Amino acid sequence: MAILQELKELYANRDLKKVRSLVDAYFADDCVVFGTCVGEMSKSKQDVFDLIDSDLRYWYDLDILLDTQKEEKIGAYSFLSVSAVLSYTIHENEKTLQQLS
Repeated sequence: MAILQELKELYANRDLKKVRSLVDAYFADDCVVFGTCVGEMSKSKQDVFDLIDSDLRYWYDLDILLDTQKEEKIGAYSFLSVSAVLSYTIHENEKTLQQLS
């Protein structure tokens, strides 16, 4: 699925300028998205934007495992899930933080 490939590349490159166009291209205003836990539940396109933007600014590496994707369509709705690996270290990467500022 194209969205997962684009998200994988977005997280790998941390290109904040591409977040809005990706969200606008793939998410409806009334979408529901779970991040890495129920606490990361987005109930609108703006929520999804805020979640991804925050991830790219403040979190570490997220590797989306494309071969684990599952999609189920029920009527007009599509349910998509995929596994991912979140990697982080205790020490901040100063160069990365400077690039994102």
